[in-house]
Amino acid sequence: MEQELKISNAEYLKLNKRIQSNEKYVESLKEDLQEHSEAMSKMQAELEEVKHNRVLNEDTLSLMMENAVRNGLSDVMSEIKAQDERIRNLEVDKYKTAYQAIKWVSIAGGGVIVTFIVTSLIKAIVN
Repeated sequence: MEQELKISNAEYLKLNKRIQSNEKYVESLKEDLQEHSEAMSKMQAELEEVKHNRVLNEDTLSLMMENAVRNGLSDVMSEIKAQDERIRNLEVDKYKTAYQAIKWVSIAGGGVIVTFIVTSLIKAIVN
């Protein structure tokens, strides 16, 4: 429905001022929106960086913990290996000592037997 409207100059000027004021307000809102969008983009980028750094920090922390455990266990494992070697050496020494004892007992026993035989022979010859 099209109708022609008649308005006075004062009303036209009043409406025109109001329209210009609203246009300025809309432009101001557009600028604010653009600034807020830029700020939001920047904050989003910073948030992504923080998330990325957090993931890196978690990975770094897990690697550091793994290395610490490995390094700590390597010292323990080398100490265990050294203790095992000492135990083996003690067992070998135990068998060497047992062999030496048996050898000396055999020599001493053989010496007693030889002495007994020689003494018996000398007594048999003398009697």
